[in-house]
Order: sequence, then structure tokens, then C-alpha cells
Amino acid sequence: LFYNNRKFQPVPDDVEVYTSLKEALRTCSGDVFIIGGAKVYEEALSVATRLELTEVQGTYPGDAHFPLVSSADWAVQNRRPSSYIDEGESVTHFDFVTYVRKNEIPNACGVN
Repeated sequence: LFYNNRKFQPVPDDVEVYTSLKEALRTCSGDVFIIGGAKVYEEALSVATRLELTEVQGTYPGDAHFPLVSSADWAVQNRRPSSYIDEGESVTHFDFVTYVRKNEIPNACGVN
């Protein structure tokens, strides 16, 4: 899926390019994993049935973020805390979290 205002760049012959999430999902079967960016995440959230997220504890600079996950629509199925210590001994805490949608979505296309 390609979201960009610039002209398409050449891609290898075995790469499929789509200009909309809907168009891309029509070609998929089984589980589908969306790996970004922010605009694609926002669009895919409306049809997703499961979210596999890494939630980093703390506030970090950046201009793009995953949309907020509403507890009205999503339930935590699993949470696994973890941490990372960099070479300077700074510790970053984060959780691997699986969310499941609380209500069915018609025609969700198995988007994850």
C-alpha cells in the first residue's frame, strides 16, 4: 500500500502496489498484518479484529503515533512486560499487548 503525494517509484516485478487499503485487502486471505505508517494504521483500525502492539512507557519526541486504543472497543487479551537496557545503562520499559475487538465487524477481512 502506497500513501504518498509523490510519484510512484519503480518497484521490483514481484512487488504489488495498491493505492487504498480496501483495494489491498481484496487480494488478501488469512491473517493480515498492517505495519504502518500512521495513516495506514488509522484507516485499518476501523476493520481490525486484533491488535498486536508494543506500548513503550514514557514520552518520546515524534511526529507520528498509533491512534489511541479505546477501552470501549478493545479488550486486553494478553500483556507481557519487558525492558531494554541500552549501552549507556538507560532502561526503557515496554509491554507487548494483544487487544481483541469487543464487537464483531461485518466484512472485517481478517485484518490484524
